[in-house]
Amino acid sequence: EQPATDLDDAGRPQIQDDLKLVFQDQPDQLSKTQLIVQHFDPSARVRLLPGLDGQPGTADFDDNVNGVIDDASELGATFSDDLCVVEASQEPASQIKPSMVLQRGAYVATQARITQPAGHPDRILVLFEGLDNSWSFVLDR
Repeated sequence: EQPATDLDDAGRPQIQDDLKLVFQDQPDQLSKTQLIVQHFDPSARVRLLPGLDGQPGTADFDDNVNGVIDDASELGATFSDDLCVVEASQEPASQIKPSMVLQRGAYVATQARITQPAGHPDRILVLFEGLDNSWSFVLDR
């Protein structure tokens, strides 16, 4: 028997029941846990953007020691606040400058699905974000 390819109404309660067992001693944490069904989008863009300081690399610092502070070549520098984001193929590309597409193809939320690409199973991303800690794991389908 083949496993279901979609997280149907019957599958979601089973996962939620399993999580209730995990959090039986900390039920308040269950409400902070999200289930996100994802699928592989071969045309999704994995993009590198400046972080909250708005500058590539670390603001006001010559990350790559080329004599120029905060130039585009510092994007993604070690210890910077720069961000790596995934843009589903049907989403408009980020207009933030500078930015750089690192790769094409990534898992995106199922709500953003256009077609079901062959060769990549759906997966479920389980996220927890508390005030002082966070964790996540992936269940392949």
